[in-house]
Amino acid sequence: MSPLLKSRYPEACGSFQVFAKEWSVSLQRQRSFCSRTLGGLGDKTVLVLGCGFGDDAVAWFPHRPGRVIGVDIVNYQRCWDEAIAKFSNGCTSITFLQRDLVGEDWSFIGQEGVDVIFSYAVLEHISDLSQMARRAFDALKPGGLFVATYGPLWYGPNGDHTFPLAEDDYYNHLMLDDTEYDRYIDRTMSEWKHHEHGCEGPFLLERGYFSFLRPEEYLRIFVEAGYEICNSHLNISTAAERYFDKHPERLPYLKERYGLNTLDLYANGSVIILRKS
Repeated sequence: MSPLLKSRYPEACGSFQVFAKEWSVSLQRQRSFCSRTLGGLGDKTVLVLGCGFGDDAVAWFPHRPGRVIGVDIVNYQRCWDEAIAKFSNGCTSITFLQRDLVGEDWSFIGQEGVDVIFSYAVLEHISDLSQMARRAFDALKPGGLFVATYGPLWYGPNGDHTFPLAEDDYYNHLMLDDTEYDRYIDRTMSEWKHHEHGCEGPFLLERGYFSFLRPEEYLRIFVEAGYEICNSHLNISTAAERYFDKHPERLPYLKERYGLNTLDLYANGSVIILRKS
């Protein structure tokens, strides 16, 4: 962590190992890391949480794992069938399942049934991350890896995943009262009818699919579940810096209102690499 970032976010010292203003670890590099660390994936099982249409699952095929299992709370069966038909080969078997990672048990995996658990833009939507972390720990084989990229985080810009066009709206989910926020969401939903990206924005708000956690709380939950933290990256949002440079009075207001520190409001997302010892 640079001296400049230490001076601006002193509360972060000793927690996350790497801070960056842009995402610094690509998904492809994460997959390659898993393959190298485990000595290849030819006989390994990869579980992809929140696989969506299936892209995040089939992206593992170049690494030739023995098996890939994609899981999502929404049933995208038509897309999954197309992915299986297009990408199936003699090296990797692939399965897609609709499952609630919090509301259901993980009997579809079993104890110590997977070598890698991988997720992208999922953990910020888990309503009971402690429970999910314990279930994932039980599902991992000893020495197995849990690699996750997640965000936007609830207390950062666009934490409600509405992604407004105007940066002045980036913290409406924290600034507005209930009535004002409802009006804002009504307006946002009309915009989303023309810019829908799948399981995002209003869909997530209507169902309460948010963890409402601060950056440090994610790390604490995984440590308490028994994981070793191999690496942890936190992204500092340049949009947040612009927002609070323009509205400096809002930073102390939000910190006091929600009991936050500066980093909680500037953090946009994280990459963590965990291991089951």
